[in-house]
Amino acid sequence: MAIIAMIALFNTINSISTSVTARIKQYGAMQAVGMDGNQFTRMVAEEAFTYSISGFVIGGVIGIALSRFLYIKLLTWYFGTL
Repeated sequence: MAIIAMIALFNTINSISTSVTARIKQYGAMQAVGMDGNQFTRMVAEEAFTYSISGFVIGGVIGIALSRFLYIKLLTWYFGTL
C-alpha cells in the first residue's frame, strides 16, 4: 500500500511539474501584468490541491468499484456466495 501511495504522490508531483513547465510563457505574461511571487506560489498550490483531491476522489471511486467487481467475478464465482 505504501508503494502505491508513493507512486501516486510522485505522479501528482510530476503532473504539476509538467503543467507548470508547459505554461511557463503564460506565467511570464501574468507576472508582466502584475502577478507577484506569492500569487504564483498560491496558484500552483491550488492547482496541486485540485489535482490531489480530484485524484483521491476519482481513484477511490474507481478502486472501490473495481474491487467489488473483482470480488464478485473471481471469489464468489470460485468459492460460491459467501
